[in-house]
Amino acid sequence: MRRLKIFVCLLFVLAAGGFELYRTDAVAGQTGGNSLAAPTGVTASDNSYNSKVGIFWDTIRGATTYRIFRSTTSDPATAADIGTTVSNNFFDTLATPGQTFFYWVRAENGAAVSQLSTSDQGTRSNTLSQGPVPPLEPPPVPPGNPI
Repeated sequence: MRRLKIFVCLLFVLAAGGFELYRTDAVAGQTGGNSLAAPTGVTASDNSYNSKVGIFWDTIRGATTYRIFRSTTSDPATAADIGTTVSNNFFDTLATPGQTFFYWVRAENGAAVSQLSTSDQGTRSNTLSQGPVPPLEPPPVPPGNPI
């Protein structure tokens, strides 16, 4: 019985050593050096808000900030810088209601700046604010279970 226990322990040690030798290197991805990918998945809201236009995009590895650009034409050369953010969304509160704008996003960090993303159209709603929403009524009290 003692020989069997020693054999099983030795077998585990050999198996662990074999797996260690067989282990492959970790997958190497984007290193975050001197290049950043352009943001992808850029979408701008269309008449969803009456006080702003929401711009959303996928996060980019290595980016510490994102710079947002806006233009009334689909030409990035005419785009104006409207702000920066550290998150993957931005709300343009200065957009003219009813005006269609084109938005681009650029990823940045201390060492690199990406190309501009593909553009997406966004529009601020032309409707007026609905005003204060009345408070909800309290929920009904179930019978046999008083508050």
